Amino acid sequence: MKKQNISRISENHRRTISVRLSLLDEILCEYERIANGEENRGVMYEEENTLSNKQRIRLKQTISEIREIISQIKETLFLKPKKENLANKIWSSASSLWEVLVETESKYLKGYGEVPESLAEFLDPKVKEITRHLTSIVEIMRKTDAAKEF
Repeated sequence: MKKQNISRISENHRRTISVRLSLLDEILCEYERIANGEENRGVMYEEENTLSNKQRIRLKQTISEIREIISQIKETLFLKPKKENLANKIWSSASSLWEVLVETESKYLKGYGEVPESLAEFLDPKVKEITRHLTSIVEIMRKTDAAKEF
């Protein structure tokens, strides 16, 4: 099959291929971050990068090889890379987390057994405070998005 025939695909095919390769490349970015020795650390979340030096080198090499193939497909099929708006990404995840955190309040925990009153008195205000902060993050991202429009 000739290159020019391959590039004459439908927009639906082009879009589907682009989305799938974008998802792959996004995951490769995460793998690359790990291969570079990075670790995220929070208060309740920690990553432990246990990759050996040999694994890091091989992982980076394999990522590079995959990206070369992706690049060939992109060039041949005239695909456009996905550009992710990080403000939207933060807005979306903060909005989703809000619901998860609300369900940490004592009235929802009753489904897992009797909730001691002392736990409810301690936890509920803390959860409400966190959800207020998440709401603030959502608002900050809305303002960021609106500011870019002007």
